[in-house]
Amino acid sequence: MQKYHNNKYEFGIILGFSCNSKCSHCLINSNQEVPISLSEESIDNVVNNYKYIAKSTSQIIFTGGEPILYLDNIQTILTKLKNYIKKTPVKLITNGYFANSINSCTILEKFPKLDEVVLSYDEYHTKYSATNYIFNLQKYFIK
Repeated sequence: MQKYHNNKYEFGIILGFSCNSKCSHCLINSNQEVPISLSEESIDNVVNNYKYIAKSTSQIIFTGGEPILYLDNIQTILTKLKNYIKKTPVKLITNGYFANSINSCTILEKFPKLDEVVLSYDEYHTKYSATNYIFNLQKYFIK
């Protein structure tokens, strides 16, 4: 966790290390051959830790690997936290691989709560993500 604003913390959750990209700069060497994800016990620990510090938290951030590959875990965590996160923003940091069409962006509707999507697209990610993914996400959210 790191302090964000108003003396509150960001609650970051690394869901696992699987990723559909193989970015050369990745610090955690994410790839799809690493099938490690949160166990049920780990999910319960995440939920209980969040409940303990909920009032000191400014936002929840899901990351990975590629967090969309762990959609079931995200749904479980957010469902268990629904009474604690009514006013807490939920952010997803993704490479956007799922956005190959505007219709495919509907996968985001499976989130019980989602306030912000951050797309990893910069000088390091451009060769791993298609530009049309950005436009598809933008069109999906502006509709």
